[in-house]
Amino acid sequence: VRSYRLAEAEWHLNVALARGGGADLTVATYDGSLVSVLGGADVDGDGADELWARTGQGASATIIGLARLVGCDLVRVTAPGGEPAELPVGGSVGTASGVECDAQVDPTADLTTYTATNLGDDRYEVRATEHALDGTVLVERGTHTSEATIGDSTFGRASTFSCDGLSL
Repeated sequence: VRSYRLAEAEWHLNVALARGGGADLTVATYDGSLVSVLGGADVDGDGADELWARTGQGASATIIGLARLVGCDLVRVTAPGGEPAELPVGGSVGTASGVECDAQVDPTADLTTYTATNLGDDRYEVRATEHALDGTVLVERGTHTSEATIGDSTFGRASTFSCDGLSL
């Protein structure tokens, strides 16, 4: 698995297949960001790894995306509307975002995205949104909200990326 760039904003993810051949996916970037492979992880528990990649950056966040092999094609995982699922990880003074390949509430969910919003001092409201990977679409399954403080495990999940041994 590798990433490479052909032109200023034309990045690719490429997978060499064990039985020969390969699959290639063009990943559009908007601000000259680099695309880099984070690694593979079995997000949905089907026995096949999905591919995580760094696909962009913000002022204080990394944007990550997900792709999976469908037949002989590498396909970008999307939101229900068809746009690429781009998930922020990191934070700023008042908010933080995270992604974890685990779910606490819905047994059909495969991963959770987090948004932590500062309530004052070191207290944060953490909104956890659970998602299922349905083919190549990331489908929302439910949300729950809790409170956290800087340094506790809930805030840690709300500001980092963790998936089957991969992390940021």
